[in-house]
Amino acid sequence: MKKLAKQLTVIFSAAVMTVLSAGILVSAAENAPAKVPLKEKWKAMPRKKRRRIVRLGILLLVLALVGGGVYKLLGGKQEGENQIITDVV
Repeated sequence: MKKLAKQLTVIFSAAVMTVLSAGILVSAAENAPAKVPLKEKWKAMPRKKRRRIVRLGILLLVLALVGGGVYKLLGGKQEGENQIITDVV
């Protein structure tokens, strides 16, 4: 009997916690501000800041390309060195 009472207590407390957490999630979703589309955020941003973001993106892209080129040129895998050539004599 004690074992059954203990199991019921555990099940009941888990159910209460689930209901409470679901209530918290629902109330948090109701209070959350509406999502603003990215396009509207981008248009609302000052032109100077937008240009800075675009320049930074282009700079990072160029740096990645230069870094990849240097790696390939200096430290990249040389494909010709590892070939084994056999010939029938």
